[in-house]
Amino acid sequence: MHRMLCNPYYKGDVVYKGVRYDGDHPRLVEPEVWLTVQAVLRAHNQSGDRTQTHDHYLKGTVFCGQCESRLMINHARSKSGTIYPYFVCTGRHQKTTDCTQRALHTTDVEALIEDYYQSIRIPPETVAVLRETLNVELDRLTASASEEAADLTARRVKNLSDQERILDAHLADAITLDQLKTRQGQLRAELDTIDARLAEHHNDYAEARTHIGDCLDLATDIARIYAGCDDQTRRLCNQAFFVKIYIDEDRTIRPVLAEPWGIMLDPEKARDAHTWFAAHDAATQKSEVPTPSIWLHVGTSDIKCPWRDSNPQPFA
Repeated sequence: MHRMLCNPYYKGDVVYKGVRYDGDHPRLVEPEVWLTVQAVLRAHNQSGDRTQTHDHYLKGTVFCGQCESRLMINHARSKSGTIYPYFVCTGRHQKTTDCTQRALHTTDVEALIEDYYQSIRIPPETVAVLRETLNVELDRLTASASEEAADLTARRVKNLSDQERILDAHLADAITLDQLKTRQGQLRAELDTIDARLAEHHNDYAEARTHIGDCLDLATDIARIYAGCDDQTRRLCNQAFFVKIYIDEDRTIRPVLAEPWGIMLDPEKARDAHTWFAAHDAATQKSEVPTPSIWLHVGTSDIKCPWRDSNPQPFA
C-alpha cells in the first residue's frame, strides 16, 4: 500500500531508466492530491505514527523532557496481578541515552494535557482582531496570486520542454545515461517545487481563510471540545494542535505548537495584532491601510487543519 501511494504514475508520471517524465496516460489523481499524500506520509514517519491500532492516543505526541526521546507505553503488573500502563522514555529503556527520567503513569500525563487545554483562553476581542489581520493579509496575497500562478505555469511548460530535449539528446547518443539522469533529476526536483506551489494556488487562499477561521473558532472553546472527545478524536486533536509535547519529570509539560495555533496563542503576536488593528482603524480614514505582519505563511499546504469537503487537508 505504501509503495502504491508513493508511485508517481498515479499523478501522470512514468519512469524510464530511473528518470521520471510526464506520461501520456490519464491521471488517476491530481498532482496536488498526490503531493498532499506524500506530505502526510512524511509526517506519519516523523511522528512514528502508522495506520494501525494504537496503545494510547498520546503515543507519538509525547516526548521525554530530559533527553527528548519518544515516550513509549509500558505495562507494569502489580503483585496482585493488576496491570498499570506507564509512559517510559525510549532512550532510557533502550539504553541509547543517559536519561534518568522515571516512568510516568498514563493518567498523570493525560491530566497534564487536559490542564493545558484548560489554560488556553483567547478573548473574543483578540479573536476578532486576528481574524481581521488574516482577512487583510489574504486579500493582499490573493491579488498577487494570479501573477505568480501565470509565472509558475510558464516555468512548468519550459521545464517539461527541457526534459524532452534532454531525452532526445540521450536517444541521439549526444549525452550519456548518467548525464541524462543527473540533469533530469535536477529538472524533476524543480518541477516538484513548481507543482507544490501550483497546488497551493489550486487550493486558493480562500481555503486558507476558511481553515484558519475554523481554527480561530475552535481555539475559543478548545478545552470543552477536547474534554468531550473520544480517544481517537483526542489523538487527532493533539496531532493537529502540537508538533511535540515534552513531559518533564516534575510533571510539567513544554508543548511545541503547530501552526496556525502557535500564532494564535502567542501573546506577542496578539499584541502586534491589536497594535496593527488600531493603526488600521486610523489609517482607513486616510486610505493608508498598513499591511499586517501577523500571518507570514498562510498557504494551505502549511496549515495542519481537519478535513473539509472542499479541500481534503488531513491532520499531520
